[in-house]
Amino acid sequence: MFDSLFQRNRAEFQVFINHMNDAIYVMEVTDDGTFKYLVINEAGMEQADIGQDAIGKTLEEVLPKEKSTLIEGYYTQVLDKKKPIKYVYKDGGYAESILTPIFDSNNNIRHILSVTRDITKRKLMEYELEKNKQIYESLFQQNTDAVYSIDLEGILQTVNRAWESLTGYSIDEILYTSFSNFIAPEYLEKAFIHYEKSKKGEPQEYEIQLIHKSGYLVDCLVKNIPIFIDGEIIGVYGIAKDITEEKRIYKAIRESEERFSNLLDYSPDANFIHVDEYIVYANQAANKLLGVSEGELIGKSIFDFYPFKSRGIVVQHLKEFRENGESLGLVEEKIININGKEIDVEVSRIQTNYKGKLGIHAVVRNISERKRLEKALKVSEEKYRLITESSRDLIQLIGKNRITVYASPSHAKILGHSAEYYVNNKFEDIVYDESRNEFIQEFQNVLQTHKHSSMEVRVLHGTGHWFWLHFDLIPILDEDGNLENILLVGEDITDRKKYQEQIHQMAFHDALTGLPNRRLFNESIEQSISLAKRTETKVAILYLDCDNFKPVNDKLGHDAGDEFLQIFAKRLKESVRECDVVSRIGGDEFVILLTNIENKEDVNDVAARIRQNTIKPWEYKEHSFQVTASIGLAIYPNDGVSAKALLNHADKALYKAKEKGKNTIEWYSN
Repeated sequence: MFDSLFQRNRAEFQVFINHMNDAIYVMEVTDDGTFKYLVINEAGMEQADIGQDAIGKTLEEVLPKEKSTLIEGYYTQVLDKKKPIKYVYKDGGYAESILTPIFDSNNNIRHILSVTRDITKRKLMEYELEKNKQIYESLFQQNTDAVYSIDLEGILQTVNRAWESLTGYSIDEILYTSFSNFIAPEYLEKAFIHYEKSKKGEPQEYEIQLIHKSGYLVDCLVKNIPIFIDGEIIGVYGIAKDITEEKRIYKAIRESEERFSNLLDYSPDANFIHVDEYIVYANQAANKLLGVSEGELIGKSIFDFYPFKSRGIVVQHLKEFRENGESLGLVEEKIININGKEIDVEVSRIQTNYKGKLGIHAVVRNISERKRLEKALKVSEEKYRLITESSRDLIQLIGKNRITVYASPSHAKILGHSAEYYVNNKFEDIVYDESRNEFIQEFQNVLQTHKHSSMEVRVLHGTGHWFWLHFDLIPILDEDGNLENILLVGEDITDRKKYQEQIHQMAFHDALTGLPNRRLFNESIEQSISLAKRTETKVAILYLDCDNFKPVNDKLGHDAGDEFLQIFAKRLKESVRECDVVSRIGGDEFVILLTNIENKEDVNDVAARIRQNTIKPWEYKEHSFQVTASIGLAIYPNDGVSAKALLNHADKALYKAKEKGKNTIEWYSN
C-alpha cells in the first residue's frame, strides 16, 4: 500500500519533506532483514553527510561501520517491538530520532520512517540549567552564612545548614515557621519594617539580634533581597551573617581608643608627632630620651636632635616616606640628646591627622644596647661558639638545602649521638613520619619569608625511642638581608607533653578506675545522639548501682572498697564492645552508653552479660564477696531524645529496679 502510494506521489512527497527542517529518512525493510534508503530529504542528506546516490543502498554501504551498527540496532528494535521508539545520540552535537514502523496489508513492517531532530541547543540549555542548579545549591548549602527564603506571609520556606549553627535549631524545627519566632523582641518592629520594604522591591541591609535555642542573643547583619518571578515579587531571599564577634571587637576597639591617649603618654617608646618637621606632641618617654623637661620639645624642629652628618639621611627617609604615602617600615637613624650624646634609634613613621593638619607620627626606640650587642657579636664569633657549646638546648645551623652544617655538643645528651653524627645530614631524617612533611614545609616557609617559626615534633633518639622536641627556626641573614642559614634551637619537652596528657586524663577520667568521668560521658552521649539521628539507629543508657557494696567498705575498709571498684569497672569493660562507653559517675554508681543499637533485645543481652560477669565472687585476702548490681535501662529515641532525659529516665528505671530487690534489671516506663 505504501509502495503504490509512494510511487504515485513520489515527486510531491519529496518536495513536501524537503521543506521540513528535520532530517527525514524512509527505510525499506528487505526480506533478509537489512535496511535500505528509500527516501531522504535535503536536511537528512546534510545531517548524515550523504547524497542521492545513497538511495537503494543499505546502512552498511552508506555509513561508517560503527555508526551503521549503532543505528541498525535501533531499527531492529522497531522490528522486534512493532512500535515506535525514540533515541538520542551524540555525533558532534546531539540528535533525537523517532523511528516509526509502517505496516503493509498483512501487518508486516515493510518500511520505517525516521525523523531526526537536532537537539544540541536544547541539550546545552539543559546542561547549563543543571550546572546553574548545582552552583546555586553549592552557594546555598555551603555558604558559611545563614541563607534563607521567606514567603509573603513571613514563613521560612528554605534554610541552609548554617542556620543550625546560628540558631541551635535543626532545619526541621525551622522550616515553615515564622521568621519572627527567632528575632529578639526589641528588634521585631525594625525587622518588620525592613521586611515590608523588601516586599515592595527594595533590597535591605540591617542589624538585628536573633535568639539562639540555648537562650543567648546572636548579633546578625541581615540582607533582604526581593524574589521576582515574571516581574512579580513572590517572597524575600535573605542572608544572616553572625557578627557577634565583630561587634565585640568593635566595642573593644572603641574602648581602647578611649584609652589610647593615656597609653600613648605612658608608652615606653618615645612618640613624636611633627607637622612640617616641627614637634607638636611628645610623650614622657620622648622627653626622657632627649633629656628635656615636659613641654620643652613643643615647637622645636626635629633636625635640632639629629647630628649634622645624619640630617641628609633623615631628609631622604622623610622624602621616601611621603612618596610611599602610608608607611616606610622600620629605619635606623642616629639622634642626639640635649647634651649632644649620640643615640642609635629605630624609627617607624605613619601619617596622622593632628588638629586638622597632616602630620607624621614617629615611634622612636632606643636600640643603642642592641647595636652594642650586635657589634660585640660580630667582633667575637668565639663567644658565640662558647655559648652554643655550653648550651643545654639543641642547636643546629642548617643550610638552605636542609643539610646540617653545625651541631652543638648537646646533641649527644639530647639525641644520643655525637654532634658529628648529624653534620652533613638532614634533621628531617630523625623526625617522625607524620610530622616530616610539616617540618619541610615550615623550613621552606622560613626560607621564603625570612620570618621566625616554631613547631613541636617527635624525633628519634639514638637508642631507638621517640620523644618530643620543641624547636624554633630562626633565619640568619647577611648584611644585605639575604638568608645564609637557618638556626634551629630545640628543647626536650617530653616531660611537659606527659604532664599535659596527665592533666587531660585527670580532667576527663575517674582517678580511681581510669574510666571516663561524668563530663566526658555527657559529651559522648550528645555526640552519639547526633549520630543516631543521622543514621536512624538507637542509643541505650544502662544505669548501674552495686547492691551490697557498703558491707565491703564497712568490713574491710576503703582500700578493699577501692580495689573492688577497680575490678568491677574492669568486668563492666569486658562485658561491652570497644565502641561502647563505661563511666563511673560517683561512689558505686556507673553508667554505660551503648551505640548503634537496633532494638531492646540487644540491650537486654548486654545487661544479662553484665549481670553474669559482675556476680562472680570477688576474693580479697581471706575474704570472699559476691556483689550484685541493679540496672536501669533507657533507649533513644523511645525513652528520650536528649542526653538529660535519657540519663534521668535510666536513673528512674534503676530506682524502680532497687525497689524490686537486688540483682534486678528494669526498663524505664512512663
